[in-house]
Amino acid sequence: MLLGLLLSTQIVCQNGVISTNYSRILGVEFASSLTCAELEAAPRWTETQSNPPLSARDALAAAKAALPKIVENPAMWDFGALELRPMIVPDTWVWIVQFYVRPTGPLGGVSQSLRIVVLMNGHVIEPVRR
Repeated sequence: MLLGLLLSTQIVCQNGVISTNYSRILGVEFASSLTCAELEAAPRWTETQSNPPLSARDALAAAKAALPKIVENPAMWDFGALELRPMIVPDTWVWIVQFYVRPTGPLGGVSQSLRIVVLMNGHVIEPVRR
């Protein structure tokens, strides 16, 4: 079993990046690339544990704290969704926190969203402009 886990981790992590999440805001693409080293440093959530190592509330707080580093006007962004997502390596999970910017103008407009990846150790994978 352990050999299978090690082999699957090596196969998935050959290029150093295990996952990339994309967001597009006003025509600008943002990417959050999760490296194998970052994922391996985070605690695992095994089937014997009732709750993940990082609570939903703590994941949301970490994402909210990172928001000012990512967007110019964080006060315009509202929380939209929180998703617990499994990764390809067994017992590894991340939180995906989604924020929506409030449309400006009297008629509203197209809603923009931003996804922030939070690891089970509370580390935020900050999206970068591409």
